[in-house]
Amino acid sequence: MRFNNLQQLVRICEEENKSISQVMLEDQALETGISTDEVFRQMAEYYDVMKEAVSKGLTGDTKSRSGLTGGDAKKVADYMQRGETLLGGPAAQAMAYALAVSEVNASMGRIIATPTAGSCGIIPGVFVSAQERFGWDDERLVHGLFSAGAIGYVIANNASISGAEEDAKLRLDQLSAWRQVPWSSCREERRSKPFTRLA
Repeated sequence: MRFNNLQQLVRICEEENKSISQVMLEDQALETGISTDEVFRQMAEYYDVMKEAVSKGLTGDTKSRSGLTGGDAKKVADYMQRGETLLGGPAAQAMAYALAVSEVNASMGRIIATPTAGSCGIIPGVFVSAQERFGWDDERLVHGLFSAGAIGYVIANNASISGAEEDAKLRLDQLSAWRQVPWSSCREERRSKPFTRLA
């Protein structure tokens, strides 16, 4: 990658008049030696896996082998349908989806471990619920994943993404930042300043 911190990423975006997702997509293609179309296709497949994990976690049997986890995502989704949620429908839906993916993980199902298997539900929870809420197409969300990847790359190179190494508060702050950038990129229309064009 041509950047290791946000200042470098901003400079590249401004100098090349590109969005964060464009820079990340192109750098990933250069680093792997495959075309940008192929890199994009692979990321689209990862997004499909994320959506499948959300669906399976809400409709399938996600009891872990130990029996300690599973079924909580369905409970949150049912609770949300009653309209009594403290945080409101969108937050409850994202939480239900995030739990769904985590339960698929705990039951040895197929997930995308982004950034780690332990926090695998955060990105799909936010992305899939936002896609349903706003009617965005998959392409827009895949660009958001590239933006998230760029921010995750900066975090991984300047801090730790290991829950065993970092305290829980710092970890949640990092994940919050990681999911906020692509969320913003999907919400905003493209603007004239490249850095504000995240996707």
